[in-house]
Amino acid sequence: YAAIGQAGCLFLGVGTGLAAGAAGALFHVMNHAAVTCGLFIVAGVVELKMGTTDLDHIGGLGKKAPLLMACYLLCGLSMIGFPGFAGFFSKELLLTAALEAGAGWYIAAMIGVFLTAVLFLKVGAILFFGTLKLPAGHKSVRRAPAGIAVSASAFALFTLLSGVFGGWVQRTFVEPALSLGES
Repeated sequence: YAAIGQAGCLFLGVGTGLAAGAAGALFHVMNHAAVTCGLFIVAGVVELKMGTTDLDHIGGLGKKAPLLMACYLLCGLSMIGFPGFAGFFSKELLLTAALEAGAGWYIAAMIGVFLTAVLFLKVGAILFFGTLKLPAGHKSVRRAPAGIAVSASAFALFTLLSGVFGGWVQRTFVEPALSLGES
């Protein structure tokens, strides 16, 4: 559902027909790629460690897998557009374009942002907080290979650094790409 919601953000940006929307969509493509890769790696590690990703059978992994939880939080905070992350800058541009395009566009965008935040918070709360819950047949949490942890950490760090240096990323990559067709 998160991927569909983020694709909606991209279509929203392009659909406004405004420069801010195009810039937001382009920045969001970069952000979404990193966030999605990071979150899919987290899901893969959960599957590897627990043998399932069914939230009815697992939970409370935060104390047993703090690095995994940190990667989820960093990528998720960027996905919802939390200040300080790449998603904040891309969603700021998208929301600016939506507001300029009209109240309907803006309301639709805000509903999408809200639903994404609810999804992220609900899954994170179940997966990482509360009492440890293992699927049937598991007595402990398996360790994931170090290479996988490095990969997830790299994507999480990318979303954070792209947020900290969001203005530089926008000036260096997004704005030049938008002016390619201009003469």
